[in-house]
Amino acid sequence: MKYGLSIALALLWFAFSTSYAQTHLTDWKNLNSKSTITCITHNTDYLYASTMGGGIVQINKRTGEQHCIDHAQDGLPDNYVLSVTLHNNELWTTNRFYGISQRANNRWFSHTSANTGFRTNQWFHSIAFDGNTTWVGGLLALYEMRDGKVVNTYDVNPLSNHCIVTAIAFDQTNNYGSRSMTTDENTPFAR
Repeated sequence: MKYGLSIALALLWFAFSTSYAQTHLTDWKNLNSKSTITCITHNTDYLYASTMGGGIVQINKRTGEQHCIDHAQDGLPDNYVLSVTLHNNELWTTNRFYGISQRANNRWFSHTSANTGFRTNQWFHSIAFDGNTTWVGGLLALYEMRDGKVVNTYDVNPLSNHCIVTAIAFDQTNNYGSRSMTTDENTPFAR
């Protein structure tokens, strides 16, 4: 009985101190109800954080003011945004089911299998720009686009049933065509 009371008091103290620390000892501010940020990018004025289910949080760097870019308020095709980037002052996103999306003149345009030439509209995780070429990493493939159309499709790992290109990076010699990608299976892919 003596040990039982000690254990109960220790658990009560632990629960109280943990709760107090979480609510009083941090300066964290919840940006939206979704807990997972998938990608962060920025320009001179804004920081953009894409989320799983919460769209994109736009934060003014000078004032801290926040704006949620989502399907309901801004017409974002999917609130499950896997990556976000800026190119030529336009916001670009990749998402689960709607290909890739481009925000130009405060309107969203979706690049899908129907109008672009992707094999599928599902699970695009990465996007990068190299001059006039757009590189899109997705489920089982890496796509090379020019003028809004797929010009080449590179199979990443035909032996895998769920290999996704999760990041695209250019090295210092990209003028020579050297590209490197990483998949969710940590499989290097080079062209």
